[in-house]
Amino acid sequence: AMKSRKALRAVERAANAMGGAAQEAMEYLLAYGLYDIGGSHTKYGGSYEVYLEDYESPFVLVNSIGYSEDTLTIAHEFGHFVDDFVNYGMYKSTDVNETISQTMEYLTLCYLQDDALREELTQYKLVDTLRLYAEQASYNAFEEQVYALPADQVTLENINAISLQTSRDYGLIDAWSDDYYAKSWIDITHFFDSPLYVIGYCVSDSVAVQMYERELVAPGEGLTAFYDYVDQAPEETFAGLVARCGLEDPLSAGRIAALAEMMEQQLFE
Repeated sequence: AMKSRKALRAVERAANAMGGAAQEAMEYLLAYGLYDIGGSHTKYGGSYEVYLEDYESPFVLVNSIGYSEDTLTIAHEFGHFVDDFVNYGMYKSTDVNETISQTMEYLTLCYLQDDALREELTQYKLVDTLRLYAEQASYNAFEEQVYALPADQVTLENINAISLQTSRDYGLIDAWSDDYYAKSWIDITHFFDSPLYVIGYCVSDSVAVQMYERELVAPGEGLTAFYDYVDQAPEETFAGLVARCGLEDPLSAGRIAALAEMMEQQLFE
């Protein structure tokens, strides 16, 4: 419990340093106790944010694990909280909403008041981002190839072969056997309940990381773009919102190359 409170305190101090809607939303969250962040083996195992329509208030639930990355988990859900605090629970799309929560993670890294924690979590987050692009893009390639099979070729053998090949193509094969990677697709619930969803992780992060890059180059610029993005009209589309905020197409070749360059600088230089 003490560690989860410490993680929340770190996000609170970062939100206060950001000012604006983040600070206001954090004050609201704390004033009305709109969170449950303790760790428990009898509690829901993940984390989420939900808009409570009857109360017109967002609420955050996190099952903390007791490690420093709890700070980023809380920051992620707090990003959704800020979105719902500003936009009264308006749902646009997964890409729009997840961009906001991802950006809050990156901005929290920039505004953490504890330098040692910032350094530790920056390494953790960027390695996790690298994993996200390799893994989720691999899953997307797998899905597209399976759906492209003629009906009479949709066999377990062919699906397993595609799974193994895409794992190789995207550099995922390391610790486990070929047999594992051929069959690992069976564990990905999104393939069954949300087809063609997984690429959304890459799409939303590719926009979020642009705001992080701006913040690294000129402190305050990424935060300004974030608040512009959060302040959205109901009729705006994801692509329109990205363009209005002066951000690049998240899947353009130049954008992915710039992302790779930034990550190499941050991780290895």
